[in-house]
Amino acid sequence: MTFGKWRVKESESLDVVTVVDPNKEYRIRYLTELVVDYKKHLDKLPPDEREVMENFLIFFANEFSKKVNNNYGYKISALLTKRLLDGEIDGILYPSVQTEGNGLCIAIHPRAMYKLELIEVLQCNVTKKGSKVNISENLQFCEVIPPSHNFQLKPIEAFLKTILLSPQVL
Repeated sequence: MTFGKWRVKESESLDVVTVVDPNKEYRIRYLTELVVDYKKHLDKLPPDEREVMENFLIFFANEFSKKVNNNYGYKISALLTKRLLDGEIDGILYPSVQTEGNGLCIAIHPRAMYKLELIEVLQCNVTKKGSKVNISENLQFCEVIPPSHNFQLKPIEAFLKTILLSPQVL
């Protein structure tokens, strides 16, 4: 499995819609702050509009964060995502199903990838038997210095030695 760590380029901005339940307490500071902002916005609306908007947010937050046994269970969140990404939105940020809403996932439209730059790569073998997950010792890693598009993976031990010997760490 290969993982990439990306960041938004300094000269760009990524326009994303964030889906959260305004009544849920999240363990992620970003989501907690967002809920506070949502509530401030909701409080400015007339009571009937506030109720409609709050129900709308709760409904979609539940659709994005529910566990399902088949792909059809994600139909509503997939349709909303398609509708938003067909417009001017670059992506959708939503609570992770696997972390019961306490992690974040993002779906980014391919047209927005020029706004991002790859900064790290990690490669490993992952196996799962039942509930046991094993990450191989065959870990490889590299840092990518933008604007370079080339990189060479090295055993993670070499990276760890570099980090441990770095004056910034000492």
